[in-house]
Amino acid sequence: HLSQALVATHRMQGLISGIKNQISRKNCLSLFSINQEISQSLEILAYKARQAKAEIFFSPEKIYFLKGDSLKFGQIITNILANAIEALCESIIREIKINLYEEEKYVVIKIKDSGKGISLKNQENIFKPFFSTKRLTDQGFGIGLAMTKNIIEKDFKGEIKVESELNKGACFIITLP
Repeated sequence: HLSQALVATHRMQGLISGIKNQISRKNCLSLFSINQEISQSLEILAYKARQAKAEIFFSPEKIYFLKGDSLKFGQIITNILANAIEALCESIIREIKINLYEEEKYVVIKIKDSGKGISLKNQENIFKPFFSTKRLTDQGFGIGLAMTKNIIEKDFKGEIKVESELNKGACFIITLP
């Protein structure tokens, strides 16, 4: 637990530094391991996953690298995973599967949960700013997925989509060049 706390502390230092850089409009573009960033997000959310009794499976085909801002990439993954963990609260099976693989000239990241799913009506709106299906008491502001989509499209020139069926979970698919 101590090592996880240290990793989280270092990650928070990175987040604060990233926010400072965003404010000053500096980008930290470098080559980074997608696998490592996903693993770090899993470490950050490990406590939340344990509390939700969620099992998370990460099965990359191999190690993939991406050029960009690793901090922003970490925000993308952490946000989607946090939402997936929250979606499991009423499920009997509480699993999240993360697949990372190559398809043509793209890296594909699929994050699939066994949660309650997303209605078709809500699927049309989930990437819009300030849209939230969470009650106000849950502090859902509706900016997480909008920000995630913005970062994927503008910073990484990729795309995100969701596939879901009520009571059968949701699958977020990120495609990056």
